[in-house]
Amino acid sequence: MGIDAFELQLMQHVGRGTVSAAEVLSAATARAGEHLGLAPLGRLVAGAPADLIAVEGDPLERFKLLEYPVLVMSGGRLVVDPPAGG
Repeated sequence: MGIDAFELQLMQHVGRGTVSAAEVLSAATARAGEHLGLAPLGRLVAGAPADLIAVEGDPLERFKLLEYPVLVMSGGRLVVDPPAGG
């Protein structure tokens, strides 16, 4: 399981028209946790689950980058190391 860039693209262009990439990422992360009653899930704040990914580049310009993280942390533990020299 992971991030599906195509799904994010659909979210951006379906419904009430085109929304910003930042709005789509917020809906898929912080707002999703709020709507599910699981806040602060999806946010980088004290007390939130320590899950995050890092990508090379700007995912606001290209959602596809989110499918290929260079660093993954889950529960505060490193799952995928950044590439050597990166």
